[in-house]
Amino acid sequence: MISVFAAFVLFNFINAFFQWSFKAAGWIVIVVVFVFWFADGWSNLKTLKDAYPGNSYAREYFSDDNFTNWLSEKGYTVNDFQAIFPLPFYHIGSEKLWIDHPVSMYVSSWASLNTGLPIVASYLGRTSVSQASKLVQLTADSLMEKEILKDLKSDKPFLIVTSNEERTPYEKFLLSKASFINQRGPYSMYLLPLSAFKTELTTVRNIFSNRDQLLNRQEGNYYTSKPDSSVVIKYSADQQSFLSEVLSADSGSINLFDGMLKSENKDSVYDASVWLKLFMNNYASPDLHVLQYNTAGNIISNQYAQAKSTPIFWKDGRG
Repeated sequence: MISVFAAFVLFNFINAFFQWSFKAAGWIVIVVVFVFWFADGWSNLKTLKDAYPGNSYAREYFSDDNFTNWLSEKGYTVNDFQAIFPLPFYHIGSEKLWIDHPVSMYVSSWASLNTGLPIVASYLGRTSVSQASKLVQLTADSLMEKEILKDLKSDKPFLIVTSNEERTPYEKFLLSKASFINQRGPYSMYLLPLSAFKTELTTVRNIFSNRDQLLNRQEGNYYTSKPDSSVVIKYSADQQSFLSEVLSADSGSINLFDGMLKSENKDSVYDASVWLKLFMNNYASPDLHVLQYNTAGNIISNQYAQAKSTPIFWKDGRG
């Protein structure tokens, strides 16, 4: 803004010289201004130019020993793939989602520069919430429909590029469906067919279709799969009554469950499955807090999960 304003002021100043017939003075000011601007720009560029060749990033990104050559060693070319699929998966930019894996971002960017392939992830600003949720959904559980697959124009596989960061169970599942290609140090490449994302719901639906009729109601308004089981269901709702069972609030906190749970043994493990409706016109997303108390009323466990860090989205990010 300062540069643009300075240019505007100088333009009027120089124009006044020419209008007053001080052409020589006007040309002198023009030459001096452009010399200073050129010197300033050259100085900034030289600082970057001198620093970059000495940085290891330059050698890594543009060396001959790169992802394209690692593919060719195993008989593959860049044209065999439609995009790079980084694992762990990352996404930052839509303001509604925040899945951060900086090492994976670096490695996939390196691979993209080498191969020219796009990346099925983003580390940008102000990205589309709808498109971002569809992309992130690719790393959701195998029972989630992957809506973005319908939008793909190619049936070519993805090129998985991995780093040594921790992966989610479903990311490990995807790797089990992929074919190993090559490895250099901590970085590996796999071929992932689109069929790995196929969702098969028939078997699961058959298993759980009548499960709600077999539940046992306990004190505290929750259900268990057996009278003494530690598997808890707070609400047993079908598709029609689900919305009538939901809890909502514009702000503040909501108690989803507050009660005593029967435990089969002292090492019992509880899984909690909670669905949230996220309103895309709101900036903030809710956090889920789980506090566990002993019989004396003291907190013995305090955990929380962020809704914006989950890849499990249903219906274009609205679930």
